[in-house]
Amino acid sequence: MIPRFTAGLQRATSHLQPLCRSAVKPALIVVLALPAAAQDTVVTKDGRSSGAFAIRGNKTTLDDQALNWEKVASVLTARRMVLTSPNALVMRNGERWRCTIVGLHRNKLRVRIAPYGTVDVDIQLVASLVFNETGEDGGKPGRLYRTRGNPISGKLAGISASALSLNSALGVFNLDRKDVARYVMAPSVAEDEFDELTLINGSLFRGTLTPHDGELQMEHPILGNSSISEPTILYLRRHSPHWSRPGTWTVVASEGPMGLPESPSLRTRRSTRAIDVPWIEALRVAADTRLNWVEKSDRERRFAAVVIPASAHGGALLAFAGDKVLSEHAVSGDDAPIEWSFQLPAGQPLDIRFKFNNPPGMPCTVLIGDPILFTE
Repeated sequence: MIPRFTAGLQRATSHLQPLCRSAVKPALIVVLALPAAAQDTVVTKDGRSSGAFAIRGNKTTLDDQALNWEKVASVLTARRMVLTSPNALVMRNGERWRCTIVGLHRNKLRVRIAPYGTVDVDIQLVASLVFNETGEDGGKPGRLYRTRGNPISGKLAGISASALSLNSALGVFNLDRKDVARYVMAPSVAEDEFDELTLINGSLFRGTLTPHDGELQMEHPILGNSSISEPTILYLRRHSPHWSRPGTWTVVASEGPMGLPESPSLRTRRSTRAIDVPWIEALRVAADTRLNWVEKSDRERRFAAVVIPASAHGGALLAFAGDKVLSEHAVSGDDAPIEWSFQLPAGQPLDIRFKFNNPPGMPCTVLIGDPILFTE
């Protein structure tokens, strides 16, 4: 049975199949697929492959060819994100649950969330409550950010269907929910100890993912178990001892010929909502910038990423282990996305530099998408 809060979406998408079921069998109906020409992308230790990803029984396939699930590092589908829930909870572990925030009672938030239905969540697990998307994230804990006007500092006192109550130094504020962008409670720090799943409705969950009976089973440490239909998946990234992703980066040098380049910035598929970018997450780097990106390890590793020009001017990407150049990859403004892969010796950190071609032209930037380190 379809819960009432998805009934409007069901009518709008009546030509589509029901897509997601949990243990209590609520359905998630949030599909808006790309044209048939678009392809899914699967990353394994053997490289990036494109085709039609599917879950069949307890197996996964790409263009009808079997995939070893234990070797699948990530899957990026060719679907569009469609925000079908008005609110979101940003969790302290970095998850983002698209939902309807119903109310607050005794430090429990009641929310309606697909595919779980109505659940109560300990507010201490929450970093931010998002009531209206404004294109911004983060903020100072204990502060309410409005859609218009200055933020207000205070303690969240209550939530109803139409308003929020905030205890501040100036007294109690009662604000209409339509005027509230978000209320920040604590920082959000992404954890990397579970598989990561993002649905096309914008929810990002972390748990253990397993293909089963034609669907994706998710064992979630807070919400419990659910069954996710394959057409609701936007992307997934799997956790494994056989690979890892570069963490934070340090700018070693930044010496552009026309002044300091822009700072490197991380782009995500959720923040761009683009449908034609071949990455889940990408680091935008300007020439002439050199980054220390990967700490040294006692094991040899293979670095792999997809490189996409982000401006009309060209340059060159260089990978260093100490002073040794491991790889050099030319980047032209006319290039199509291409995989960049090389070996990283044991005991060596990784520096990456993007430099100008001659003569230099501005802007000159590149996107390094979905970097991953495979242990050899």
